[in-house]
Amino acid sequence: MTATALARDCLWRGKPSQLLNLPHIATSLLVIGIIAFGHKLIWSSLESPLAGVLSDSQLAQFRTYFLYAVAAIAISPVFTVLWRMAVLQSISYSLFMERFIERHGVLNRSTNNLELFRVKDIGLRQDFFERVIGLGTIILYTSDTSCPIVQLTGIEDAERALELIRDRVNVERNRKNVREFDVN
Repeated sequence: MTATALARDCLWRGKPSQLLNLPHIATSLLVIGIIAFGHKLIWSSLESPLAGVLSDSQLAQFRTYFLYAVAAIAISPVFTVLWRMAVLQSISYSLFMERFIERHGVLNRSTNNLELFRVKDIGLRQDFFERVIGLGTIILYTSDTSCPIVQLTGIEDAERALELIRDRVNVERNRKNVREFDVN
């Protein structure tokens, strides 16, 4: 199937919301604030004892190196948040007439193709934070051996997406005459 045909047949596309990163952003800001405040406290306690031992130029040089070290420590939470944002941005979900495709990976890309008739059950999970910001996690329980559980995290309007997926799964299972039997 060509890319044009796939784009035409796509029924739904989704991505995790960047709102999932809010706790990490808040934590990073808190850590940066603590480091900045701690820098002032530590420097004020070090400055007077060092002033008696080091010359003014040595003290100025030490202060510069101390500031570089503090800046390096303070910038690490920023890189952590940026990486998490890149990871979420790299995830995409696409629902087609006969299959579901999940793509993810920042540096290395992986694609998971799931035939819709293999979906056995669908669930929706919303923890407290997701409920507050209006997101949900759709869980697909499948008979696919390579990926028996597929989680679509941070989906906006997750109930509507779940119903759309459920409808397509039922159509495909009926079209392929797939029935499920539990054996004890």
